[in-house]
Amino acid sequence: MAIMVLPLLMLASACDQTTMPTGTEDARLSENSFAIAPFNLQHSKVNGSVAAQLAEVRRHTAQFQRVENAVEAGYVNVNVGTCVEHPELGGMGYHFVNFPLVGAQEDLDITRPQAILYEPQKNGRYRLISVEYITEPGNPDIDAPTLFGEKFHWNPMQGFWALHVWIWKNNPSGMFADWNPNVSCDYDSLAE
Repeated sequence: MAIMVLPLLMLASACDQTTMPTGTEDARLSENSFAIAPFNLQHSKVNGSVAAQLAEVRRHTAQFQRVENAVEAGYVNVNVGTCVEHPELGGMGYHFVNFPLVGAQEDLDITRPQAILYEPQKNGRYRLISVEYITEPGNPDIDAPTLFGEKFHWNPMQGFWALHVWIWKNNPSGMFADWNPNVSCDYDSLAE
């Protein structure tokens, strides 16, 4: 299964939209973490219960501001040397996947995303930008799984469902879109 997931994450997928409230938890993060941009749901289409779920995801993934914490939690960089970017649609950055979390639709847990995405920075570090939910290979003819009221998108090249959630970097294309025009791989060669 890891062999099937690796190419997907290197090539990328296809999802949809939205944005989130700032919280005092942002101010309590370690001084070693990156500064966290305010998150604003004001112009999004997210309802109250989804906003609360997204806030929960943000709380649970704040620890991954430091890539070392993601690695300690079992996330592996599957894009070593290849920052994922599209010339017209934007980027996704690096995908760190926790393979034991990749399972059936019924096993999806919003607090335990299967992938954490990072953008390379000018200072040579990684910045947490998104999470991604992935289900094990499945049948494209069955109904897509849903989280946050959004349907997952089928990745025909990899044979599984995926949903990006841009809770750590604003995405003008939408909260659940695959590509983010605000993400760049310009500093790819500098990343640790």
